[in-house]
Amino acid sequence: MRGPAEPLFFVFLRYTVTMSQTLFGKTFQLTALLIILAELFSLLSYLIPALGPLLFIVIIITTATAAFKKLEYGLLIVLGELVIGGKGYLFSTEIFGHLVSIRIALFSITLLAWLILIIVKLWSTKNFNNVRSLLATNRLISTAYLLLFIAMAVGIFNGSRHFSPSLVYYDANAWLFLTLLGVFFYLDYNEKLISNMLAVITAGTVTLALKTVILLILFAHNFTSLGGTIYRWIRATGVGEITYVSGSVFRIFFQSQIYILIGLFIVLGLVFFAKKNAQTKNTILLSFGYVYLMSFSLIISQSRSFWLGAMAAFLLLIILAKVIIKLSLKKIIVILLTTIIVIISQIFLLQIISGNFSANPLTQRFSNLPAEPAGLTRLNELKPLANAITQQPIFGFGFGKELTYQSDDPRIRQTNPDGKFTTYAFEWGYLDIWLKIGFLGLAAYLFLIVAIISKALKPDHENKIIAIGFISALVALTVTNIFSPYLNHPLGISFVLLSSAIFTNQKNRLS
Repeated sequence: MRGPAEPLFFVFLRYTVTMSQTLFGKTFQLTALLIILAELFSLLSYLIPALGPLLFIVIIITTATAAFKKLEYGLLIVLGELVIGGKGYLFSTEIFGHLVSIRIALFSITLLAWLILIIVKLWSTKNFNNVRSLLATNRLISTAYLLLFIAMAVGIFNGSRHFSPSLVYYDANAWLFLTLLGVFFYLDYNEKLISNMLAVITAGTVTLALKTVILLILFAHNFTSLGGTIYRWIRATGVGEITYVSGSVFRIFFQSQIYILIGLFIVLGLVFFAKKNAQTKNTILLSFGYVYLMSFSLIISQSRSFWLGAMAAFLLLIILAKVIIKLSLKKIIVILLTTIIVIISQIFLLQIISGNFSANPLTQRFSNLPAEPAGLTRLNELKPLANAITQQPIFGFGFGKELTYQSDDPRIRQTNPDGKFTTYAFEWGYLDIWLKIGFLGLAAYLFLIVAIISKALKPDHENKIIAIGFISALVALTVTNIFSPYLNHPLGISFVLLSSAIFTNQKNRLS
């Protein structure tokens, strides 16, 4: 048995002093290199399809070896794929006639490694009373997870009674990522593991942001085009979308850019609230460069949902700075002015890179929302969603519930000229959850997020400051989920799992 563990937040405070080594050190460099290789091999396997199954097998064997050697390695690989992988098909292969994504494979291997590890340790200790301790955590968080799992089970049961098995599976499979709860809570979140996880997030987001900028340059200057090889690779792997805006401006949107938003506020929180003597010149430069690159790539994404999430999280940071460290009004004004200058410089940089100085991409995205296809689609979803929710408000319809609405999306109009579109996936994140698992399920999920934030704020004053980065990132995620579904997607679920595991300082009771 381990002795008393050092409080998690003192660990945070200690390694904040050497943040450049924690966030941008050797683990960051190795992870960034591996991610770049993964991207190149993914493109290569798209160009030479015969390589796909071979690379898939190599990744599987490597992950299995790493996960069975040390469980945290498997989880770090899963986390790295989430940060860059979008829908999870950066690599894929057919197995018995079904297309299997690399995400499903990595998820299954890590979960299997955890199960085998538990069975072996329980068998060797012969102490089966320790099963309960594997998931021992904060009571509120435990209760919230239990209620959420019950709601998920009811949603699967209700869906299987009324809808086809394939619809239920494809609608609910993202929620199965919650079963990694055991893996997340099994690990010992010491300084090294937390540092490695943060380094994976920063490395993944840096490579993803650079990919965003590079693609903008390639498309803006006609090095490639819509329908070209790069575009078809992006679409085939499901990592994102590239759409023409106007002139030489393109929208480069990746689903995994939610982690750019998350990484942005984790680093902002750690730097913004760190003691002055903890911020070396090297740390400040690296952190500012990271923040600038992340926010610039979010502008390129032209995602209004990300922007609203960023605004909410930034406002929270300012409020907490005022309350916790008594930030003066003068300093708040300086921060706000600096932020405005940074955003203006990024708009100008975007215009330089694209060679288009005719319009402001920020104001364009918020102009004429009711007539804009994406905005109109969201508005058209509201009435069918509201009508359906009122029919089964408490327990929901279950997974697989489809609704039909009018869409003006050009891609949908190509296959459905009348614009009528039937789907089980909706842009309104919270309404989608409410429709499938009811108000009780939605309430359980929100209760979980509140419980995580409450736990993060529970330690003493010094430690509260260090927790702000994660809290603001959670707020960014929950606000983004209003208009873009992430809390019912592995990308959002994984960060909720990570946050709850870190802030409860879970220890492996069987070691």
